[in-house]
Amino acid sequence: MGIHMIARRIGVERWQAVLAAPETAWTVVGEPDLDLDKAWSGLDYLLDDAVPEEARAAIRGGVPIGEDQGYGPVRGLDPPMAAAVAAALDATSLDALRSRYEPEVMESLDVYPGGWQGDDFDGWLSQRFADVCAFYRSAAAEGEAALLTLT
Repeated sequence: MGIHMIARRIGVERWQAVLAAPETAWTVVGEPDLDLDKAWSGLDYLLDDAVPEEARAAIRGGVPIGEDQGYGPVRGLDPPMAAAVAAALDATSLDALRSRYEPEVMESLDVYPGGWQGDDFDGWLSQRFADVCAFYRSAAAEGEAALLTLT
């Protein structure tokens, strides 16, 4: 099974409703627009320190909303922050991320889920990065917020 990351885009009215009733955040994010499966930690590692600061918020950014559900609370990025993340991700080259992909280092640092191999970047992480970019690009285009959580 393992730890997965899911995310959901929501409009401004729903964002305000979630902030007003934080206990609903888990239910709302439970209908995801993005499921990174177990790639979330590898992407978080690749985005750390190598890209514009806003891009780092793509995986673990935002403000905590509601109670800890086992792997932390749902995290939320308001529409301006989601748009800033989209712009920062668009400014991040795949080559920059590829240059940070070092399976041996990731293994030594226990980057989840482990078992990193030479072809994991092009065979798995690059596609998940494209999915993250598309998610935030859609949120920015629609003026939406983003909810993130680990399950």
